[in-house]
Amino acid sequence: RFATAINSTMKTTDEIFQWKGWANGYGNWISFCRIRIYQNQGKTIVVASDCGPESGTSITNCVENLVPLVMINYRLNPYNTFWIEHYPQSKCKDFDESFSEVLLQRKGDKLCNPIWKHRKKEEIEELIGQNLENHTNFQETK
Repeated sequence: RFATAINSTMKTTDEIFQWKGWANGYGNWISFCRIRIYQNQGKTIVVASDCGPESGTSITNCVENLVPLVMINYRLNPYNTFWIEHYPQSKCKDFDESFSEVLLQRKGDKLCNPIWKHRKKEEIEELIGQNLENHTNFQETK
């Protein structure tokens, strides 16, 4: 007998996700964000990164609509999926990089009442089981 060390973490998705967000109350607005999906020890972790001021509705302002769209599109189990909002450091605004775990309540078939728990980057890296790259090496969804 011998033991083999296996890294159980796997990034399964790294791409731009597009959806119809809110246009300041004036209808739908094509919006997009970066979606990275990791599988780690039976858990699914979605890291949704805001792509800046030209990317439509912010991921925070549309989280109740964005989460179910991502869950359906990528066939994720809502009972073992963690949702992380990521705002990269902004060069056009003086914002530091930030991460928040988002918890949503379920009312019937709707998600509502989001609660944001701010997290350190190290906590997210521990959750996904690897370093979180911030490079933009991803492919766009058509």
